[in-house]
Amino acid sequence: TSDELADHLLAKEGGLDLAPWAIHREYMDGRLAAVIGGVARAAFDASLAPGEEDFNWSMFRKPMGIAKAFGPAAYGGWDWTFLSGMSDFIVLDTRCPRWAWCLVRDLNPSAKVLAGLDTSSRRAAEDAWHAVSEGLDGVMLGGYREFAAKAASIEPGAQGDSEGLAAALTSMRGIADVISVSRRAAGVAVVYSPESIRAGWMLAKLTRPGVETAPECGTEALDAWTQLLTDTGIDYEWVSIRAVEDGALTQQGYLVTILPETYCLSEQALAALASYASAGGTVIADNGAGLLDENYRAGSANPADALFGIERAPLGFISASEVFIGAETT
Repeated sequence: TSDELADHLLAKEGGLDLAPWAIHREYMDGRLAAVIGGVARAAFDASLAPGEEDFNWSMFRKPMGIAKAFGPAAYGGWDWTFLSGMSDFIVLDTRCPRWAWCLVRDLNPSAKVLAGLDTSSRRAAEDAWHAVSEGLDGVMLGGYREFAAKAASIEPGAQGDSEGLAAALTSMRGIADVISVSRRAAGVAVVYSPESIRAGWMLAKLTRPGVETAPECGTEALDAWTQLLTDTGIDYEWVSIRAVEDGALTQQGYLVTILPETYCLSEQALAALASYASAGGTVIADNGAGLLDENYRAGSANPADALFGIERAPLGFISASEVFIGAETT
């Protein structure tokens, strides 16, 4: 279990190594995406008439999507690097952070992204407005049974949840395109690294022994950065760490790139960031950037230090339980 692994890492001397747990979680997330892709293929095969087996299934398959999705999180299957390419439409739970809606849309622009609205919630109309302002393609209504029970107690003439939601959706007609188009020209890239989210969750386990940590524990920095950008009126786009490795930051012409607690950086990603910075781009990082490589292992030095011009005084041996604090105080 993760608790047993955390206890093992705390007792271990030497470099930090989260690979035993994190790589297994990465495999499980990849398997979920592969199963979804397999279901889409099976659904298409089942719909073929005799003699049609040689058709190009990608051209004629039925639309396949994920309903009431939640994420991203350190585990539970919500690695959108995998999932976004497997879906024609995605219905995101309204309990997701707002930036998760933008993330899914930016990683797979061809997919339809909808908000799953619970009509039994008093926040349904507010959530619908958020969906439109974030450029989502629509909403899917749910929660009918619970809403019906509530509606039975509404006094005659009082406005219930359905009336408020209907009014909100009606008022959105004709303005959704204006709102979503105005948001698309973004000069700021925020990097999405599923590996770093997994690592952040385990590091929280290591630095808070005995404290229960939720799967979304590794996403607090993503919450903070995107809320800061939103509150200051700065538009941004999500870029996956894979796209960073492929040179997307320079190719897309982003002016600023933010690495929110991007603990895991490969040599290829570091080289791409250095090239981007040399070409005039600005790279902003916070706590722990480059602490681990793409395989969740820490080396004798942080390779991201060279990118940011950091020189560290030697502190001698730092145990796994102290590595986070040691990195901050040098």
